[in-house]
Amino acid sequence: MQITGTIIEIAVEELLPNGVKKITFVLTEESPFPSELPFDLFNEKIALIEKFKVGDRVSLMCRPRGFSKVTEEGEVKRWTSLRPYRITLFNNSIQIQQLNQTTEEPNNGNEQ
Repeated sequence: MQITGTIIEIAVEELLPNGVKKITFVLTEESPFPSELPFDLFNEKIALIEKFKVGDRVSLMCRPRGFSKVTEEGEVKRWTSLRPYRITLFNNSIQIQQLNQTTEEPNNGNEQ
């Protein structure tokens, strides 16, 4: 899943009680009905956001992840999280070039 938008917040890295490092950043999505989307990065994935700053227009690739938990009362709670695995500075010419490269037909080893 690809999402394009502008970074409006990058929180300070925090250390969770279980020893996991976490950072949250917020992106204003570019769409007819824009929304502010928070994303969490953990441990080694924190490096994905370190080269960006508030105000940068970025494109990110993410995977949806589903979670569930049974409460002490036996109620099942479910939620979804989008986990970024690639973040790039958005530049129309670069994005179009990348799109063209991914849509080109493979040469099947027949390159001369």
